[in-house]
Amino acid sequence: MFYKLNQLIRENTKEEIFFEAGIAKESLGDAISEASGVIIDVLKSQLDSGKARDLMNSFKGKKTEQELLIKMMIKKYTNRLNSYHDISTEKASELAFLVIPIVMKRFVLVTSTNVKEEKGIFTLLNWLSGNTVNFESFFLRVDELQIA
Repeated sequence: MFYKLNQLIRENTKEEIFFEAGIAKESLGDAISEASGVIIDVLKSQLDSGKARDLMNSFKGKKTEQELLIKMMIKKYTNRLNSYHDISTEKASELAFLVIPIVMKRFVLVTSTNVKEEKGIFTLLNWLSGNTVNFESFFLRVDELQIA
C-alpha cells in the first residue's frame, strides 16, 4: 500500500513543486515518502480510534469526511516538511496543499472503484488494521444489523 501511495504521488505531482518549496533534489524521495507516511498515519489513527465507518464514508465520497481527513493530513505533512526538511511553515503548507488533496482524490478513486480487488477499500482497511479485522465481513454485519 505504501508503495502504491508513493507511485500515486509521483504520477500526480510534478517534481518542480517540491523543488520550488525548497526540497533538495536528493531529498525528493524522502519528501514523497513523508507524504505517503502522513496519509497512512492519519488513516490508521482514524481506524485505531474506532472511526472505521467515518473512514469508509470518506472513501465512498462523503465530502465532509474527506475534507476533515485532508485537513489533518495537510497539517501533519506541513509539520513534517518543516521539521525534517527545514522548509518554512509557509512553503511547507503550500506544498502540502498542492500534494495531499490531489493524491487523496486519486487514492479515493482507485480504492472505491476496486472495492473487492487488491487496490480496494477493504484491502486498505484490513492492511491498516494489521489484518486483524476482515472489514468486508464487518461492514456486511453492521449493514445487516441496521436493516433488522
